[in-house]
Amino acid sequence: MKSLSYTGPPGRSREILSRVKISHVYLELTGREPRRTGPNRWRAVAEWRGGDGYNVSLYDERGLWHDFPTGEGGGILDLVVRIRGCSRQDALRWCADLAGVPLDDRPLPPDDRARWAAERRAMEKD
Repeated sequence: MKSLSYTGPPGRSREILSRVKISHVYLELTGREPRRTGPNRWRAVAEWRGGDGYNVSLYDERGLWHDFPTGEGGGILDLVVRIRGCSRQDALRWCADLAGVPLDDRPLPPDDRARWAAERRAMEKD
């Protein structure tokens, strides 16, 4: 049986992703500066498929990307997974490092797990 890894309290991934812009993620992953097309919009080359022009849109405000020729797209984690070929969990770790947010990847101790479960049950009752 695979043990679950504790990556922080609920909402931790939202905190991490709110600290990075998708245009900066693209730059860090590819080493290429995307081209600005608006206040929070960028165009980029699809490095992962050989890139034949600026046909990938990046939207900083919403944290989304879209590759027009393939119809592929998604959020920040999807872009990291697409470019690095890693899991979403590894993508979140990479984003946490980029954002400078510590991400604890140790299994949750049994006492903490029981306390967290009790708090969650109490919240769900309310």
